[in-house]
Amino acid sequence: MRILFAPLPQVSHYFHLVPLGWACRAAGHEVRVAAQPALAEHITRSGLTGVPLSEVAADGDWLKVDMAALTALPPEQRLRKLREVRTRQFVAMADAAADDLVSFAKSWQPDLVVADPLNLAAPLVSETLGVPLVHHLWSPDVARHLGYPGLGLPVAEWPTELIELYQRFGLEIRPGYARHTIDPCPDSLQSAEVPDRIPMRYVPYNGNSPLPDWLRQPAGRPRVCVSWGYTHNPAGGGGSRLPEVVAALAAFDVEVVVAVAKLDSELLGDLPADVRVVAELPLQLLLPTCSAVVHHGGGGTMFTAAVYGVPQVVVIPDAIAAALLTGPLSDCRIGVCLESDASVDEIKSAVGSVLADSAQEGIQRLRKEILATPTPAAIVPRLEALVAQRS
Repeated sequence: MRILFAPLPQVSHYFHLVPLGWACRAAGHEVRVAAQPALAEHITRSGLTGVPLSEVAADGDWLKVDMAALTALPPEQRLRKLREVRTRQFVAMADAAADDLVSFAKSWQPDLVVADPLNLAAPLVSETLGVPLVHHLWSPDVARHLGYPGLGLPVAEWPTELIELYQRFGLEIRPGYARHTIDPCPDSLQSAEVPDRIPMRYVPYNGNSPLPDWLRQPAGRPRVCVSWGYTHNPAGGGGSRLPEVVAALAAFDVEVVVAVAKLDSELLGDLPADVRVVAELPLQLLLPTCSAVVHHGGGGTMFTAAVYGVPQVVVIPDAIAAALLTGPLSDCRIGVCLESDASVDEIKSAVGSVLADSAQEGIQRLRKEILATPTPAAIVPRLEALVAQRS
């Protein structure tokens, strides 16, 4: 079986696809990952085979949204404006990738397409070749809640540019194209009802790196990780709270490790000399040694911490995400959820709470839930059956 993976050109989204890619390869199937050059190195380092597509204009700029201006709007206007801005960006990416993606697919003839739900070019392949399309989530299904094309949004609300793109390739325009949605988000954290859902255990993968010497020894005191991901850090166009978080942690006798993307390590400003800053260190290597993690609410960090039973303090960067994530996070009792404008004292109080083990019961319950979910290897036969139905 030949399986084409179609991620967004965003590293944190791609990482979620990797364990299923490994499982498909281990089962003897051929896998290709078609993506923009921004992901080429990450695909190679993950052990999968990349297929370069045309560069997206001003690669990376599509991530940048003035969240402060959006947050100032009333809730309904805020959601509508965010959807409009993001949809234009996703349509532009689909248009840039469409010809390359379909051309490669016609030559390689995949039997199945596994795609990020926001990769709007993926249906062009599945519909043109008549093969199944399966979506793969990367977090609680925020995109479905916001309402994007291909995720149940009525066609009457689609942008003209996307309809014209699909018509150019002869597609029948309909609200959705995916047969199933693979969901690594635990039931307890999922914020939306996902149709045709295939639950899959989250297997932590945040990149590859040798194990540093300092991680080979037990920490001499409690270790706290601070991570702000790839999207909401300064390079990604969002506001980072790293300096305030580090200031809050100064009140505790802990070892502080700030984990950042390589491009962001120079944007941190002056931090205390005893704070360890690591660039591109995979969280699956760091978090098992930590007593707590403070982060921005990204799915990769949230799920990785949950797998290893690490208490979390989540400073959600915008009111939109907060509205969708605060309830599930609080209900699971895996830590403390704060809004983006939380003060240093509020962050300090939250960290003190999780270090005192106040959330351990909920954390262990969620960890057991994750470990009881079918692994990526157990999902592969379902994909094989889906393809067999077409034969």
